[in-house]
Amino acid sequence: MRRYIVQRDLLEENIRLVKKAAGSARLYGTVKADGYGLGLEAMVRTLSAQGIDRFAVSEPLDADRICGFGLPVTEILLMRPLREPETLDRLLTLPVTFSVGSTEDAQALTQAARRLHVFPQAHIQVDTGLGRFGFSAGEPEQIRRIYDQFQDIRFTGIYTHFACNTNRRLTMRQLHLFLETVQALERAGYDVGIRHCASSAALFYFPETRLDAVRIGSALLGRIWHGERFGLKRVGVCEASIDELRTLPAGATVGYAARFTAKQDMRIATICVGTLHGLSLEAGSGKKDFVSGLWALAGQARRLVRRSVSLCASVNGQTVPVLGVVCTEAVVLDVTGIDCRLGDLVRLPLNPLYLRYMDCVWTDSPAAGEEAEL
Repeated sequence: MRRYIVQRDLLEENIRLVKKAAGSARLYGTVKADGYGLGLEAMVRTLSAQGIDRFAVSEPLDADRICGFGLPVTEILLMRPLREPETLDRLLTLPVTFSVGSTEDAQALTQAARRLHVFPQAHIQVDTGLGRFGFSAGEPEQIRRIYDQFQDIRFTGIYTHFACNTNRRLTMRQLHLFLETVQALERAGYDVGIRHCASSAALFYFPETRLDAVRIGSALLGRIWHGERFGLKRVGVCEASIDELRTLPAGATVGYAARFTAKQDMRIATICVGTLHGLSLEAGSGKKDFVSGLWALAGQARRLVRRSVSLCASVNGQTVPVLGVVCTEAVVLDVTGIDCRLGDLVRLPLNPLYLRYMDCVWTDSPAAGEEAEL
């Protein structure tokens, strides 16, 4: 048995903290990647119950699905280019705000709007350093031409994405580039609408990035760097049964590349959860900046002092270490001295963004064994 348990009360508390941090700024609940792995409908319903009626998605199908849930929806921001005529025609009947980051985006949206005799809403995307989509910062004349040439589109906002929400130097540089672009457009007499650039970590680390709106996803799950400093709680944990128990003799190895060798006889448990299901996977952050690197080293030092390891599990309320490299479909735990049996439940800290082949179960009460720190 294996399942991913989501505690609704923790999610609701995180939503309240996010709303407080956002203040008067418009709040978009970002629910991309199937609600960050927790299920799109369940996430949207929970956000809606907390008064959030604006959402941000990266897939056109998600906008369609949200409108089918029968909930009050004021706006759905689609944060990617869209040029397919059939999909555009469908979304133009929904409360979708499109993203325009190139002339081609504006052309495709205009052609669809004229076919359906509607006036769509769109936000301008500005690239300040992420390098994915958008008009280059520092070239506001490109955006001015879009405003002038494509008057079938109602441009109601402008935004950018930060490359590293925990790096102050880089974030402030991108914020400066974005605001320079916005100010150049405003000096030229254009109304840019709402300005937004802050996602989850930036909202909490750099409040000056809040501007007119924020787009929040990972903070709802409490999954930002040192989120506990802001009162955020990590939402969701995997619960799976012990599938194998045996004694590992001294000198035996565990896992791919034989990274772990037993120094003495040990009792080990095998759980059929691995990287296939999201265990030990985290979003890649690329090269760390100097300050982030120092924080990482400090974290490693703390773990060494506590003689802990980077990945642990909870067995009957007791924290136990993972041995060796996590396999594709299984993980091995050191349960020496732990009272446990085949079929006992183990709790593992999965990243739900990579959740696969596992039921997602929502609960309104704390799950058993939550006192074990993972």
